[in-house]
Amino acid sequence: MLPLAPFETAEGKCENEVNGSALLSILVDAEGRLRNPTFLQPIGNEMDRWALQIASQDRFTPGTYNGVPVVFAQSLRISFHVCAEKNHETGRLMQPNQMTAQPVQDLGGLSDTPEEAFLEPSDLNSIGDSIKAPILVQSAAAEFTDEARRGKHGGVCIVSFVVDRDGKPQDVRIVEKLGYGLDQKAIEAVKRYQFKPAIKDGRPIPVTLTTEVEFRIYR
Repeated sequence: MLPLAPFETAEGKCENEVNGSALLSILVDAEGRLRNPTFLQPIGNEMDRWALQIASQDRFTPGTYNGVPVVFAQSLRISFHVCAEKNHETGRLMQPNQMTAQPVQDLGGLSDTPEEAFLEPSDLNSIGDSIKAPILVQSAAAEFTDEARRGKHGGVCIVSFVVDRDGKPQDVRIVEKLGYGLDQKAIEAVKRYQFKPAIKDGRPIPVTLTTEVEFRIYR
């Protein structure tokens, strides 16, 4: 793994320091870029979003087979030390808001390595100062499955997708799973979204987005 530029960390003493570690499966393509990150062990809070942001910036020395660069699968653990605010009324810690130290990344093997890999498109753009972000103009509610409803299973499913030049979601896939059939329902809902496409230099361009699809149980 090639070194990254340091991330911004909190200055001064943190009264409520929290530690967390997210484990992802990743593919490293023949050019050393990280592709298809998927949570194996999410943390379950804001640190998961940070883990995806950090992983997306990683660059690697490509793997080789018989001297030829190849795609290879790895696990990636990203560990955090963060500062979280406390709710003074309940006494509970709230979402972490800033890192207190640089995140630590550790590569490892996978127990179940895929024989074939289907990579996301690599010619995509990341939203930044020169790119106007896509605008959601039509959303769709995700439906519960009978299994999830009977068992009162809910939660948040993290979905990654590409907004193409026509504002339509493409290559929709699950980054953080829920199970009980809800992952497929989340994919079906996101596919019905409609956007005004991202704009760069006055022209529409494809960009990658990650969104949360919530399945809320009212008890």
